[in-house]
Amino acid sequence: MQDFDFLRPESLGELIKTLDETGGRVVAGGTDIIPRMRHNLFPVSVLVDASNVPELEFIEENDDQITVGAMTTH
Repeated sequence: MQDFDFLRPESLGELIKTLDETGGRVVAGGTDIIPRMRHNLFPVSVLVDASNVPELEFIEENDDQITVGAMTTH
C-alpha cells in the first residue's frame, strides 16, 4: 500500500482549510477506500477524516424539506 498522511480536523473551518491546502480526499470510515488503496486502485497522498466535525452531524426540517448532514448516523 502506498504511503499517505491521515489528518483529522475537528471543525468545519479546519476541514475546509485542510482540504484546500492539501488537496486531500475525505474519508468517513474507509471501508471502501482502504481495500482499494491496498491494491493501488485509489492513489492518494492525503486522507482527511471528517468523522470528528460536529457541524456535519445534523438533521434539519424546514417547511417541506429535511436536510441530513453528511456525518449523521442513525
